Amino acid sequence: DGAVPALLGCLEAARSAVAELARALGLEALPLPRAALRCDVAAPWEVELGPDDARAVRRTLRSFTRHHDRHGIQGPLLRAATRHMLGEGSSLAHVVPARVLAATDGPASWGELADALGREPELRERCERAARHLARDQAELRLPADGRDQGPSLAALHASPTARSGDGLLVHGLGLDATASYARLADLLDATDPTREGLGPWFRRQHHRLAEHTGVDVAVLLHDHGVPNVMAQPELGALVLDPWGVTPGQLPDRGLRMRRDPERVAPLIEVDGHPRPLVAYAPTAAAVPFDDPCLQALLLSSGHVPPLAAAGTTLVHEPERGRPRHSPRLCLPDDTVVRPRSTWLEGEALRALTRAKSLARFARWQALAAEHQWPRLVTLERDAGPALLVDRDSPLAIEAAFEGTARARRIKVQELLRDAWIGADDDDDDRRYLADLVLPFVRDLDPSSLHVDDDALDPARRGPGAEAGLAAAQ
Repeated sequence: DGAVPALLGCLEAARSAVAELARALGLEALPLPRAALRCDVAAPWEVELGPDDARAVRRTLRSFTRHHDRHGIQGPLLRAATRHMLGEGSSLAHVVPARVLAATDGPASWGELADALGREPELRERCERAARHLARDQAELRLPADGRDQGPSLAALHASPTARSGDGLLVHGLGLDATASYARLADLLDATDPTREGLGPWFRRQHHRLAEHTGVDVAVLLHDHGVPNVMAQPELGALVLDPWGVTPGQLPDRGLRMRRDPERVAPLIEVDGHPRPLVAYAPTAAAVPFDDPCLQALLLSSGHVPPLAAAGTTLVHEPERGRPRHSPRLCLPDDTVVRPRSTWLEGEALRALTRAKSLARFARWQALAAEHQWPRLVTLERDAGPALLVDRDSPLAIEAAFEGTARARRIKVQELLRDAWIGADDDDDDRRYLADLVLPFVRDLDPSSLHVDDDALDPARRGPGAEAGLAAAQ
């Protein structure tokens, strides 16, 4: 708990040292940037979600799932990946590795992936539709939300509050795993504070409830890993599927096979000795091995599409590669943002930035910022690396952001829409915070509605449990 204050104290000491040096040299006070810290699963404040927030979440979920039902690529991509890996059979003995795109010097397009998978014209059509949207030369584009209100039964909404509209949210996606489940999140899942309940009991109740009403059991899929400790996880009421047969109380591991269900996009798992079909997920800190097609095939049952392109390959839509351009902000009719405005820099445009030095680089950067109308705060993402928050007008920030980018193949510059800054009541200065929320939800048995009740909101109300990292990203 004392780590953040200690770090802030060190940063303040560094600022004081620079200020003293400036005074000794007879210089005016220098404008120094403030530090940006990522709090992960702990925060210096709590987030409270009430009835109005629940209604906003329901609206956002309904709009988001209705849009993806008719326009998203997840469903067609899952069907195409299942057909590619399993063919028309059900045996895991004949599973084909998932990857269909080899490594390239630059990004691959979703259209190329659709062509490589083949036999799924709806996937190709939806990729082309998305490319047409991103090719539009406008700041913002409204997308329809005219599909069916259906989606995963138990999942998590990944979103951030924004200040651009009253109840508007920036949606990062749906987490098909409603939560991650590993040791460092144990306090969030099974709270040690006796005055409040963690998310664990809620998940156990929902797993039992959904299994009773759907006839499909949920199983946690274990897999081999070089560091066994990362497989340690709290128990969330799911069965255990361990192909290596070393876990006490596990399901039988003989006769594993996949079964197509005409009522589901994803296949189901059958296993000898267990009377009901299964869906499997792997909510651990350890990535499922890319070179094990059997494990990847089992995870198709919970809607997880395995990596279909070679490691390090970035998938983009066709208008986003080949030349620098700014793709429009994509919004749903209720003001939900599903994709911020982004600029992709590559080729000569990127080399002009990476080869330039100091003030020349900053001048080139400012010219691009004016051309593409970048806001004051943007994020920079190098190749497939993590996003870095950058002040557009800070020469020091730009120089630091481009450190070590000489071999970068592309950089994405994206507007920061997580702009609902939070100020803590007891702060003595102007410190402000941003929140990334992961909100688990369960769908009612009536497929036309979504159920986000107080039981689900109470655990998320803890605040420190509502930051990115709680649920597995889609």
